[in-house]
Amino acid sequence: METGDRDRKTYQITERGIEYINKNEKELNDIKRKLLAYKAFLELGGEELKEAFKQLFKSIDNLNEAQREELESTFRECARKIKLLLLGERA
Repeated sequence: METGDRDRKTYQITERGIEYINKNEKELNDIKRKLLAYKAFLELGGEELKEAFKQLFKSIDNLNEAQREELESTFRECARKIKLLLLGERA
């Protein structure tokens, strides 16, 4: 087998599967929309933000008061800017 070659299986959806998809179409569309939004979030720098929050959660109990105050200020300012941007206003 050469690099990149894989055995592929082909599946065929059943009538029951089609009925399920049709019955749950709204829910499935909501899930697709959320996945696309999450992908866009990651592309906009969300990956770095996600990693920073992982580090924060691991060390949050060890933060001093000055660090906590700075984080609080940073989070509130970030939330304010995001809301303004979504309203079409300058942050």
